[in-house]
This record gives sequence, C-alpha cells and structure tokens, in this order.
Amino acid sequence: MITTKKNKVYIAETTTIVPRHYSPEEFANIFYPSPIKDKKTLRIVRRLVKQIGIENRYSILDVSQYPQKKLLMDEYSGKNWGSQVIDKLTKLVALNDIGHFSTSYNVYSHQEILPSLSSQIASANNLELASYPQEIAFYGCGLGILALKAAVEFCRNNNKAAILYIYDHCSWIFNPIYDSSNPDFAGSLRTTLLFNDGAAGILLIPESFIYKYNYKNVIEIIDIDFNFQLGNAIHMKNNYFLVGDNVKDVMPSLISQKSIIPLLKRNGLNTNLIKEWSIHQGGIPVLEKFKEPNVLGLTDEQLLRSKQMFIQYGNMSSPSCFFVLDSFLKAPREKSNSYGVVAAFGAGYYYGTALYKWN
Repeated sequence: MITTKKNKVYIAETTTIVPRHYSPEEFANIFYPSPIKDKKTLRIVRRLVKQIGIENRYSILDVSQYPQKKLLMDEYSGKNWGSQVIDKLTKLVALNDIGHFSTSYNVYSHQEILPSLSSQIASANNLELASYPQEIAFYGCGLGILALKAAVEFCRNNNKAAILYIYDHCSWIFNPIYDSSNPDFAGSLRTTLLFNDGAAGILLIPESFIYKYNYKNVIEIIDIDFNFQLGNAIHMKNNYFLVGDNVKDVMPSLISQKSIIPLLKRNGLNTNLIKEWSIHQGGIPVLEKFKEPNVLGLTDEQLLRSKQMFIQYGNMSSPSCFFVLDSFLKAPREKSNSYGVVAAFGAGYYYGTALYKWN
C-alpha cells in the first residue's frame, strides 16, 4: 500500500553467517604451500600473516580440492545463505509483510546466473514482493550502503518491510602470485591474506511495524549518503584480485571528507556525538587513518569495535561493516537517543555512510 506521508524507517534486526574457519597459518599454507620454489615468497607470507593480525580465516572452499574451486558444502552457496537470512529474519515479521528483497555481492560462486540470484532466492522462499527482487553487484566493499539506501527509500514510501542480504565469496577468486619479483605480487598477496567469506542480513521496517509486532530496541535510519570517485587502487587484472598499498592513504580521507563529515553536518552533529562506529575493516592501518585529525579525528575507543571485528573476522568485503553493526545491536546496554554511523568504501571508488539513532 502506497502511503502519502513518508514513513520513518528502522532496522529491527540483523544477522550474520560465516562458513568454516581456519587458523591464519593453516590458511596461508593452503594457498602458499611449501613446495613453492621462491622461498622469499614463503618468508614474506609468514611475516605478513603475523603482521595483519586476523585470528580466523573463513572460507566456503573445499580447501582439500584447491586449486580446483569447489564449495565445502552446498549450505555455503549464495542461494542457500540467502534462504538462511530470510528464514532467520521472517521469524520476526510475517512473510506477507515483506515487500522488498535485495541480494548484494561482489564475488559469487554460483553458476546459474539466470534468472537473477535474488529472484531465485525470492522464489525458493515464496516471497510475494511489492517490488522486483533487486540484485546489486560489483560496487565494491561499500555496496551494502547502496542496498540499504534503496531499501530505506522503499520502506519510506510503502507500509511493508524489507530484507537485505549482503554477502561475498572472496576466496572463490583467490589466485596467488608466487613470484615475489612480479610487480603485482604484493597486491595479490594482500587480497589472499586479508579477505574472508561471510554474509549479513538486515530487516528494515516502517514505523507502524514497531507497534504491530511490539519491537524493542530498534534503530532509526536518519540519513544515508552514497557516492563515487574514480580510482583504481582496488581492481582485477589478468584474473588477479589486487589491492594497492595506497588504499590506506586514499579511502579514509575520501569517505571522511566527501561523505561522513558532510552527512553529520547536515544533521547538526559532529564526530564526538557518535557513540557507535561501524567502519568497513579494510585492515588495521586503514582503520588507524581515521584517527588522524585531518581525516576524521576518531578516538581509540570509537574505533575499538571495528578493530575487534577485523581481528575476529578479517575483511569480508561488503558484509564487513554490518558485522560491526550486528555486534552493536546484540550488545546489552542503555542506548536511548544515542547515534551511530555505518561507513563503507571500496573498488571504484564507491563509498557511503548511514546515520542512525537508537529509539
């Protein structure tokens, strides 16, 4: 039903999914095995595994079959993960109250690309939507903000809920370069040691559903910004996924100056008033940049949760910032009227920011 007055929109629930995990050393040994002739490569890999500091490596791959690409189990498919998200979130809202569903990803493992994965998931779960199943792909690690923006706009204008499914199968495109003299060696190594696989789900509701379903502890989406600036520090080249060393010097400043600060200003806020920061975890050096006064000037406390989630989960690409948000939603404490920011950025460069307030 189309409403004449725009609804306030809230996040009622979030959920996350991860596949099997490995120790960083075990995972590195799979992709950079001892028989490699270039022993310098092995020394660099072992040193960087410790420096990066990720505790768990999550992958959908049956690593016993590598370099053949095969799922460890069917449960890890993009379609099945999407069904899991819907199953979890529709325990909190009736199926016929879901009007919008979107699937977002950068790296996928499914072969059946027609019809769209989003429509396959909607059909498998008997969703009768008010809008077409949306599929948002290849916008980099920030694409979840774009998906959130579209879903919020739907809920503002329709008295229906929305489910967002955001995932990436990063390990599916791991293709290590073993020659340390190759100019793309470092860029390839970063992706193999940084990126994990995972998924996030979000349930958005219009204000009327708070009373209809008696929801507690929801967060209101106040404002969203999504934008673009041309850049190639993160890209594919000759079937290799490469991350440049200058990401930490480019992305934090870009999203801070072009998105986060303007969004806060137009809502009469500054960084000191934001208690919860869910920042895409491109790595500890990337997060540390947000502390610099000429970038954003955040404190160690403001960055702590994003760092903790990076150490635990690594860089999952598009779902990463929502793993941080999920941890805030699950943390029991008094939060009334406090603000939070979700910020993400990636290849393109596409970047975006969402501002929310606890209700």
